[in-house]
Amino acid sequence: MAKAADDNPKSQRLDLTITRVFKAPRALVWKAWTDPEHLNKWWAPAPLLTTECALDFRPGGGFRSVMRAPDGTEYPTNGCFLDVVTHEQMGFHEGWGTCLDQLGALAARLKE
Repeated sequence: MAKAADDNPKSQRLDLTITRVFKAPRALVWKAWTDPEHLNKWWAPAPLLTTECALDFRPGGGFRSVMRAPDGTEYPTNGCFLDVVTHEQMGFHEGWGTCLDQLGALAARLKE
């Protein structure tokens, strides 16, 4: 007997909310998210480094980043911006490599 969609763990929605408070103007935090030069400095978790970053920052625009581990292994990510409201919020899909089944939906909201 087939399982109902609600019983299938892969079909269930998983949400994670993380809140961060920065002692910085909203415009500067926005720039850290939207300027590849700034994003390269914080996007990858230590000890990885972001070695490539390209953003087409508009709804429907794409992005690509590559994180490099100390052993030289590279981890490319690709995505698409879904929603952009300057200095307020952005929504995007992101996935590792070319695996479209690994896409995750993310959102960033900035408040004063």
